Amino acid sequence: MNDAEIPEGVEFEHVWAIEAQFRPDGETRRRPVRHAHLTRLAQLMREGVVIVAGALGNVESAFIVVRVADEAAARNLAETDVYWTSGAWATFLIRPYGLLKLNDA
Repeated sequence: MNDAEIPEGVEFEHVWAIEAQFRPDGETRRRPVRHAHLTRLAQLMREGVVIVAGALGNVESAFIVVRVADEAAARNLAETDVYWTSGAWATFLIRPYGLLKLNDA
């Protein structure tokens, strides 16, 4: 993408997306640790690390967008999440994400 393709007042911030798939028994595994998971996400949102987070579909997967330095830092956030350590998430994928932002104040 070149600068001519991006309209005035629009920019992209390079951040990271964490896509996590719940195990088939993820609902049972997540229930006892959900409070801790949400408390941590809320704190990371206050700190500006988590931009957006939520479940997709009928809680088949989770999508979290984070503002961190690199893929390793995003992976660390996923690996230390209680949904991962408790086994509620079966797998996760880290991908670069272009966050569309308006910069025309």
